[in-house]
Amino acid sequence: MISLRGLTHHTVTSYSTYISAYLDYLSVFLCKDPQDVSWQELRDFIRWLQKARSRS
Repeated sequence: MISLRGLTHHTVTSYSTYISAYLDYLSVFLCKDPQDVSWQELRDFIRWLQKARSRS
């Protein structure tokens, strides 16, 4: 779907990297499927990502 929006290859690759990291986080740290994650857990992932990968 994101490639259909006309985004650059770099953006699609970047999004794919973060989606993969999110799915890894769910399985390793939360042991949950994506449909079972709360909004708070999603925000916790973003905070973890900011610290672990020094991202803004």
